[in-house]
Amino acid sequence: MARFALQEGENLLSLKRRAYWKNLRHASNFGTLYLTDKRIVFCSTAGWKLVLLGQIFDSFIKSANIRWEAEHSRVGVIDGNGMYSKLKFLTLDGENTNVVVEEDFINLMNTFK
Repeated sequence: MARFALQEGENLLSLKRRAYWKNLRHASNFGTLYLTDKRIVFCSTAGWKLVLLGQIFDSFIKSANIRWEAEHSRVGVIDGNGMYSKLKFLTLDGENTNVVVEEDFINLMNTFK
């Protein structure tokens, strides 16, 4: 699994720690969203960090294990449904990534479209 690092000539514009990731297969339900001038990257928190440090310290951890990354044009936003109807999720190539995103991140992300 690749680790997040800025590429040459790339600038970090925003990062969101403790981004909720709705999943059933992995021990972690959180990660970090990185927004750069060239791409959007979601990194999941390693399960062992949650076991050793607990979820209290998870909000201070910047995740670096890349789950997916893409250019701005490939990432979109959809509304949740059912019990998640008040949430917004990121999509990658039209597929729901199950990563919850907030309005401020969406607004910043939309400046690149």
